[in-house]
Amino acid sequence: MNIFQLITQKKKTSFLVILFLVSLASIIYLGFVTKNPQPSVSPLTLTQISPTTSTFKSVWSAEPILFQLNAPINFDTIKFTVTPNVQTRLLTEKERPNSFSILPLTGWKEKQQYRITISKQLSSVSGEQLAKDATFTFTRELPQPGDPEYPQEFKENTH
Repeated sequence: MNIFQLITQKKKTSFLVILFLVSLASIIYLGFVTKNPQPSVSPLTLTQISPTTSTFKSVWSAEPILFQLNAPINFDTIKFTVTPNVQTRLLTEKERPNSFSILPLTGWKEKQQYRITISKQLSSVSGEQLAKDATFTFTRELPQPGDPEYPQEFKENTH
């Protein structure tokens, strides 16, 4: 074996060692990224409040207010206030993980303006929170004849 062959053999060995180390580092890095994926940070947002208008017409004073969000909610983080103060019940369902309702136990009084504030501490099951407190202001009115919400009279069946 001459000196040229010896140098070429050392270069091949060095190259293979470097290639092995780079491959090993890549495998470790990919394993770390796969086990610890970076969460996508999209803010938790309200997508719907029902009723959808600030004045809603209902013959029922105990009409629930529905809040729907863009992600499944951590129900333990729901904090809210109602002004003026009304006794309420928080309604949640596992089958509807993106929403909750607030039901007045004593009813919404007619022509009284209410404000419900949902705390920005509300979070999704993956940890996203509302960017700021969410507020919904509304007034309940009784439907009048001609309104779609007005109860229809039922005629007796004479047959």
